[in-house]
Amino acid sequence: MPQCAHVPEGAVVELTALPRTVPPRVSEHGPRLLRESRAWARAALQPFVEANIEPFLADESPLWMSHCFPDADPVAVRPFYDLYQIMFLLDDLSAVPDARPDGRTLAALAAVLSDTRRPATGLEHLASEAFLATLSGDPPGLAARTRAGMATMLNGFTEQSALWDRASTARPLTLARAMPVRERAIGIAWYMTNPEHVHSCDMTGMREQWPLLRELATALAHQTWFVNDVCSFRKEHFHGEHQNLVCVCLTSGATLQEAFSLVSGWAAQMQRDYASLAALARDDPRGARPPVATYLDALDTMLAGANAWQYSTPRYHGPGFHCPPTERSRWALFADRTELLDPGQAPP
Repeated sequence: MPQCAHVPEGAVVELTALPRTVPPRVSEHGPRLLRESRAWARAALQPFVEANIEPFLADESPLWMSHCFPDADPVAVRPFYDLYQIMFLLDDLSAVPDARPDGRTLAALAAVLSDTRRPATGLEHLASEAFLATLSGDPPGLAARTRAGMATMLNGFTEQSALWDRASTARPLTLARAMPVRERAIGIAWYMTNPEHVHSCDMTGMREQWPLLRELATALAHQTWFVNDVCSFRKEHFHGEHQNLVCVCLTSGATLQEAFSLVSGWAAQMQRDYASLAALARDDPRGARPPVATYLDALDTMLAGANAWQYSTPRYHGPGFHCPPTERSRWALFADRTELLDPGQAPP
């Protein structure tokens, strides 16, 4: 297994500002949806986890949906809260060797959610019910894309763990090997269908007719992925999960600042690419007609909301942390928290 460079507690990194977006907003329904989903998770998920589930619930992970889609109907958003509880929990467990679901378990779950196998275990029934609730009323094309995306992510969890376990100091894990696997495991193929579900704007046909929409979604997907790996590094590294792109850079000899600057630079460039492509789409007459116009608006709010959520969520930073993505910042990284430093402040 490769050795990710040791990062001492209190290590400081500097982040350049991300480009500006539409103003980020949060749905007023978010706190209620989170309370309801937490109650559901305590009853439904605790039996599948040996440890107390409360620290996991304190991460408030499903609030991602209320940041990304503040204008969506809360009835449409509510099932995603429960599904995200399951998926974030599986993601966390996949990083813990003693608790990690084995490849067969995840492959079976992927088959169930892609509708090629009937659920057999309690977890499969639970996940299937939660997943089907998010697909309710969806056109067949969107449902099929979503099922395929979910299977890609779940199989990616196993693939990513295996890639790291097989790597060795004799052959360090490189970005060329890690990035295609990380892209699958991060869930892009699934979560990039979220705006079409919650805003009832199926783009399956338009994506084929107008390739610009696929390119636009890809730019946003990669932007959210790179921001995720910058913001989640602290949590993942100090808890022994090293598939993050920042960790991969450290494995091959980059300094912590070099790794952060590289991955955050990719995020900023993808955001600039997204803005250019979005402008082209809106200048085209097809971009002014519903449901495409609805979709374009949803992507804009998703970009702003994902940036705001990832830069401030307790899942990645601990409670009470808030950092505007569009401002230059310095972070001190600890096992249990991120601390925001003034630009000239010395580390604590």
